[in-house]
Amino acid sequence: MAAHILVPVDGSSQSELAVDTAIALAGCFSARVTVFHALASERGYALATVPPFVDRSLLVQHTLQEIHGLISQQTHRYLRDLVAHHQQADTTPSAVAMGWECVESDAADRAILDTAHRLGCDLIVMASHGRRGLEAVLMGRETLKVLSHSDLPVLVVPPPTSQSNPQR
Repeated sequence: MAAHILVPVDGSSQSELAVDTAIALAGCFSARVTVFHALASERGYALATVPPFVDRSLLVQHTLQEIHGLISQQTHRYLRDLVAHHQQADTTPSAVAMGWECVESDAADRAILDTAHRLGCDLIVMASHGRRGLEAVLMGRETLKVLSHSDLPVLVVPPPTSQSNPQR
């Protein structure tokens, strides 16, 4: 039984599928869902770490500090809008309370685990992107890192299987 579920998101459709899964579970237990994102610190930025929901065209016109502020603003807006969308959706059970959390960290896996403990979560629901090879090394394996270090249960939502997904 889960009372509070943490769902880390990175802006991908796969992580948003994990939110849907967490909400469905939460509906069974009248649990709370917290959508979470670990925002890279100002010193930790590389263009490759900028989430897909951030308008990259703005980034070439600003200093690193300004970029961090822009990314932070857009991240908070994304999380707020994602939660609002689900709270207004007919598919979200009324018994499911939702919130969002964003923390600054250069170690997303550590931030996920620390936040889960700080908020009293008893389940983490995460996406698995199904990346392999060099892409997995470059993008990191946050789900694997969380699985390896968590003392909480972690539910991994696999990528959808399809003919167009040669990784499966």
